[in-house]
Amino acid sequence: MFLIVSLKAFGEFSFFMQSLKPWLSLALVVVIVMVGYAGASAWFVFPLTALFAAAYIDGKWYAWEGLFRQGGSKLYRALLVTYLIDLFVVLALYLLGVVIAYFVAYVMAFYDGW
Repeated sequence: MFLIVSLKAFGEFSFFMQSLKPWLSLALVVVIVMVGYAGASAWFVFPLTALFAAAYIDGKWYAWEGLFRQGGSKLYRALLVTYLIDLFVVLALYLLGVVIAYFVAYVMAFYDGW
């Protein structure tokens, strides 16, 4: 009886998480842009890239499941390539935040004289 109840609860939790995934992904993108906007160190890009890659792998789990079961050099190569591609994406989002901060500061300085 307990197993049936716990499996049913897990199914409801899984449905809840599936409906929450797009919002969590959007929040991750916003956090990356805000880190750039806040002028935080560029070293934050590396751990944020790991989170971004984990979210990507979770979203494409049906394609990655076989690699994780198989293991070996194909898995490590795929993880490295995914991390490097996501590094460029996160770096672009970080730089977008830096550019937005620059333009906001420029506009604020321009209207400060009025």
